[in-house]
Amino acid sequence: MDASEGWAWLGHAGIVLLIAATLAPREGQRAVLLVLAALDGIAASVILINRPSYALLFALLIVAILVRMAWRHYHLVNVQFSAEEAGMRDRHLAALPPDMARRLLDEGYWLAADKGDVLIDAAQAAPSLFYLAQGVALVSRGGVECGRCTAGDIIGRALVSDADAPADMVRLAQLWCVPEARLQSFLASHPHARAALPPAMRAALRGQGVDAKARATSGLDTAQ
Repeated sequence: MDASEGWAWLGHAGIVLLIAATLAPREGQRAVLLVLAALDGIAASVILINRPSYALLFALLIVAILVRMAWRHYHLVNVQFSAEEAGMRDRHLAALPPDMARRLLDEGYWLAADKGDVLIDAAQAAPSLFYLAQGVALVSRGGVECGRCTAGDIIGRALVSDADAPADMVRLAQLWCVPEARLQSFLASHPHARAALPPAMRAALRGQGVDAKARATSGLDTAQ
């Protein structure tokens, strides 16, 4: 029996590694599995078929994967956030990689709310999710003020839909806003981002419409 026949498993191992790389959910896992498959290809090229040129091609594949990983790492460590975005990320998006947090934040936009602006009407067909960067907001139900949210809180339809939750938002100045449908679409395309969201944000995405409104009632001063 040819001595190389004892190494026939190398070819099978390479196919298994490629299948695993295809099914890997994360880019880092795919890169590692592809590098292992390329190393297996180098061994198979030398031992099984005695083709050093093939081994060189697999080596170039490894170099390309490592360059891509290095570029991704450079991109991750150089993602930029404004002061308000950094505050939101530290409080609610710390479990997300910087680039994914950047992409999620780009789904929404920043705005300033004046006293009396209605942020959420739980009965509306297309509600939005809000993050309060500055100020205070009150929630009201049936015209009665029954609670407040302060800087750093997440406000969604579920908050004003929950009969046991504080219900009235006041004094709001600076906030991040994203339409709920747009955020749900983003999370459907990035299931790992959904899993990394904090409980406050996941809870804010739940709930059905009831007669409740979140209203901004003043500027940056605190509620009395």
